[in-house]
Amino acid sequence: MDLKGVSANSVAQSAVGLKPQAKPEANLKRAEESTAQEPTPSAVQAEKLRNDSEIREFLARTGRSLDIRFDEETGYFITKVKTQGSGDIVRQIPSEEMLRISRNIDQMRGRLVDLLA
Repeated sequence: MDLKGVSANSVAQSAVGLKPQAKPEANLKRAEESTAQEPTPSAVQAEKLRNDSEIREFLARTGRSLDIRFDEETGYFITKVKTQGSGDIVRQIPSEEMLRISRNIDQMRGRLVDLLA
């Protein structure tokens, strides 16, 4: 088997199904095209407001409400979907179990630092 002119990079790329990288000039042209097509901040804001109103309408139709808060202890945003009448939690992301695990990991990390010091 003649392996002259075959690079390890091209063999690795073909083994995992990757295409060879484009020339740098092509990448520069693609970057220029993408920046020319970016939406304006006002268009992005309008899209966000439209999406927000659609979500609120959907939640109102289904009798649900959305509660989003930041938990400073874990550093996570906690999202809760609740029933409007009783306030029962339908779904929480991340779950209470995941928050408890995160808090326990932080506590153990603090203890480990104390032991190493």
